[in-house]
Parts: sequence; C-alpha cells; structure tokens
Amino acid sequence: MHSQTGNVERTSVDGWDNLLKEIHNSPVHQLPNEILTEICTMCWENACSNPDGNNFSEPRLHIAFILSQVCSRWRSVSCSTPLLWSHVTILFPERKNSASMVRTFVNTCLERSQNKPLHITFDSPTTGDAHIPVLLDAVKHSRRWKTAVLRLGPDDLPNLPNSFPMLEGLVSEGQYFQCNRAWSRIPRRIFLPCIRTLTIIPPDSGLDTHLDLSTLTTLSICSTFHAVFDLVQRCPMLEEADLRIVECEPFNVINLKVVAAYLRSLTAHHYCLRGILRFLTASSLEEFRTHVESAAIPVCVPFPAEEFIRFIRRSQCNITILEISNYTILDSEFTKILATLPMLSHLLFHQARSPVGIGSLSDHFFHEMTLSSHPFLLPQLSHLELGIMHRVNEDLIVEMVRSRVTYSCFRSFVLAHRESVRRETFGVLSMLHGLEFSSKEQS
Repeated sequence: MHSQTGNVERTSVDGWDNLLKEIHNSPVHQLPNEILTEICTMCWENACSNPDGNNFSEPRLHIAFILSQVCSRWRSVSCSTPLLWSHVTILFPERKNSASMVRTFVNTCLERSQNKPLHITFDSPTTGDAHIPVLLDAVKHSRRWKTAVLRLGPDDLPNLPNSFPMLEGLVSEGQYFQCNRAWSRIPRRIFLPCIRTLTIIPPDSGLDTHLDLSTLTTLSICSTFHAVFDLVQRCPMLEEADLRIVECEPFNVINLKVVAAYLRSLTAHHYCLRGILRFLTASSLEEFRTHVESAAIPVCVPFPAEEFIRFIRRSQCNITILEISNYTILDSEFTKILATLPMLSHLLFHQARSPVGIGSLSDHFFHEMTLSSHPFLLPQLSHLELGIMHRVNEDLIVEMVRSRVTYSCFRSFVLAHRESVRRETFGVLSMLHGLEFSSKEQS
C-alpha cells in the first residue's frame, strides 16, 4: 500500500517537474532581452493608440503591469523599460481609500519611467481634496511632462508650477466656471516654451489667461467671442485653429483687427463665423471649414457670402480646401465665392435641410461648374463632394462631372443624397475613366 502511494507521489512529482521544464524551456523563454523589449514596446504602442486612454488608468489595465505578470523574466524586462511607464492616466474611483491606492500606482509609474517624457491625464474628482497629494506628486515631475490632459477644479490650479519646459500638447477641461476667481488671486503666468497644441473645452476654465502661448501652432477652443480672439492674438505662430463660441452674442467691437500671419487651416463654427470674417486677416490661409451644428439649430442659417468674399480679398490668401456644411446659400452667391478661389482643389458642400427653393443647388450652379469654352470656375479642382437634400437635374450633374474628368485634373466625386438617385446616373458616373466615384445616403 505504501509502495503504491509512493509510486503515485513520484509520478505526480515527475509530472510537475516535466511540466515546469517544458515551461522553462519553451521558446518564449529563450527570446533575447532585446526581442522581449521590442515585444513590450509594441504592446505599449498598441495601448497608446486607444483614444480613451484607459489602458493606463490602474494596475489591472496598465500595459506595463500586465506584461510584468507573465513571468519573472518578463517582469524584469518590463520594470527596466522606462518607456512602458511613461503614460499615466490618473482617475479617482468612488471607493474607500482609492486616493491612497492611486497615489501608490502613480508613484510607481513616475519612478519606473526614470527620465522619459511623461504623458499625463489627471481627472480631478468633483468633491473633496484627497487627490491633492497625488497631483503634487505628479507636479514634482512637471519638467518631464510632454503632453497633458487636465480636468481640474479651482482649488487645483494654484498647485500647478510656473513652468512646463517640455510640454508640447495641453488639453484643459476645467470642471467649474468659477476657476477664474481662484486664478485672480494668483497673478502669474505659466511658461510653456515648447507648447504646440492647445485645446480648451470649457467656456471659462480660467487656465487660458495664464498661459504663455508664444510658440503655439495648433489651437482648439470653445469660449466667448472675446476670449477666442484674445487667444488668437496671443498666438503669433498659430498655424491651425478650430474656433467655437458658446452662443450667439453681439460683436460690440468696432476697430478689432486680428492678424494671423501663419494661420494655414481654420475651422469656424457658425456662431463665430461672422466675427471671424469681419475681424480676421489670414494671408497664409489654405484650408477653411465651417459648419452649422444642425441638431442645435432648427432654423436655416444663411452663409455670409459677401463677408466671406471681403475676407478672402482682404487676406489675399490662396484657399485650396473649402468645406461648407448645413448652411443655405443662393446659387449666385456660391458662384461668386468660387470665382474668388482659383486655386481651390478640394470642395465639400452639404446643403442644409430647408424648404425646397431655399438655398438649393439649381441648374444654374451645375451649368457654371461645367467646363466650356468660356472662363470656367475652379480650374484646379480635383475633389468635389456635394450633399444634396432635394431633387436636382441628374443629367446636368453627369455633364458637369464628365466635362471636368475630360478637360481638367478632376479625379474624385462624392455624391451624398437624401432623395433617391437614378440607377443610370450611378452607372454613368461609375464608368467614367479616371474618376473615383462614390455615393452615400444622407439621413
């Protein structure tokens, strides 16, 4: 009996011993450290591509912690690869002692990232101050911050340092409108010598008035009309801007003049469009986009054609990309606009929903866009997207596209339609040699 039991035990031990040897001698454990580091880095890059950033918000999700749990050797490689620890998303779940656990997690990442540039997301809780020590720990490494997404309350702002010497990208999503009152007690500027991109989402975060933006090249802001133009004026190197104001407000400014000499790409939402066209000069502008947020505006919004033409002539810029969505505009006004844009290569125009006859594209527009012996519109046009809400003369569309494919550099046409379009129209456009044609239905 004892002999049989001993044999069973030896067999069991031998089985475990063989299993452990197989695991130890498996190919994955024979990989050189350099290959393991490459694998870890690729996993980290894949985690970074996740837009919500939650891959770095706690140990069970942070890619470096996950890799370190494979085995002792992977843990050694993971812990000795600073890049894996350089992304930190700091959230505060609503559970007991969460702040202390978050602080331990954050300090582990800060320590193991060594001297690597940091990518920080800090989401301050709406109540309490238990998060302040964590913020202070992160701020101790502010010289290494390369990008930051900050959702801060008014009591958090005074804890920020005077300078972020390496910071290139900042997203500020303040939680409270009273942030300015907190900042008013601290008359200082935050210096950002390397800042390139700035996004300010709340209408009054208080942070924007204290930033040195002399090197900023990309700006996205939703604020008041005066705050938007104040920021644009403070960004002499601005190249790309996405501007939005919170609501329609009177432009009670007479002599406001804003010059953006290096502005190359501009997106203007409908509330601030007239103000931009009236007060801005942008001689380097190449791309102009504007749209009406149709869900928020139940009425038709006319496009300010005359002001746009004056803006183009004042700026003396060469627009190559123009996108206009959800406005109403008369054919005659639209063709006047296009006549001022001889270098235009990309045109997107989506009609607004409106009663038939208000701002609809008519036969006149397609005749003007058809190439013929007389001077024609947009000789450099290569891409056209039309969003049509009402029935139009499809034969004229085909004639327009065919003439441009034959006699110019026109290569791409997208037809977005609400009303049904004849199958013959799709067939002819699809068969045109050298044309990339596609269609899509509009809701």
